[in-house]
Amino acid sequence: MDCLVIYVPTDAAPAVRQAIGEAGAGRLGNYSHCSFSLDGTGRFTPLSVHPYETPAFMTYPVDASRPD
Repeated sequence: MDCLVIYVPTDAAPAVRQAIGEAGAGRLGNYSHCSFSLDGTGRFTPLSVHPYETPAFMTYPVDASRPD
């Protein structure tokens, strides 16, 4: 299982959550479309190619095993 972290403008978040849920992400046990949202302020200094043109996401492995 992996954790997917995506940075999008707040007004785009509902559509992105729906799209990745429909693609099969966000499944946990008997639930689908699982997500967590947090508002924040991003900071960056644009270089010759504006960094917001590159999708901002990360993935992390998650240990979903149950304790003994």
